[in-house]
Amino acid sequence: MPNYLTLSFSVPFSHPSFLLCHNVCAAFHIASRVTSMHEIGCFFVISVIYHCIATDEWAQYHDQQALESKLEEIHKKCPNNTRLYSIGQSVEGRDLVVIEFSTTPGEHRALKPEMKYVGNMHGNEALGRELLLRLAAYLCDQWNSKDKEIVDLLNRTNIHLLPSMNPDGFELAYRTVFNF
Repeated sequence: MPNYLTLSFSVPFSHPSFLLCHNVCAAFHIASRVTSMHEIGCFFVISVIYHCIATDEWAQYHDQQALESKLEEIHKKCPNNTRLYSIGQSVEGRDLVVIEFSTTPGEHRALKPEMKYVGNMHGNEALGRELLLRLAAYLCDQWNSKDKEIVDLLNRTNIHLLPSMNPDGFELAYRTVFNF
């Protein structure tokens, strides 16, 4: 049985996400010197963090409008392997948008597992929201570059990402912290 390295950290809501990305990348770089990434047993979410680059696109948290725009952009880059859908609306009328990744988006097939990842359950928990948005971008980019692991993953699994389960709480926390 492999040994797993677990890193836990808390980040204040007011920290720009690119600083988080830089710090986490540094933490995994240090960890990779101790043991190989293979021995750590990293899942693809860690690959997203490990390979992240601070660009203007990821330099700040995405409000609801920016999040929806980013998901639409990702869907347009991978139209045959993604599906956008809403599971309903929040109390304030914001869509609860999900992006599905699969070789058969929108189809339920026997013995093909359906995985659901949910972020931002509480309004001030912005990290999960941003990581799921980055995961969506990563899955699309890696699919388009024919990455074997991602192609195999999407051939065997339907992955549903709900970056924000509580968009109302996020917008309130975002406006409160940044005075918008």
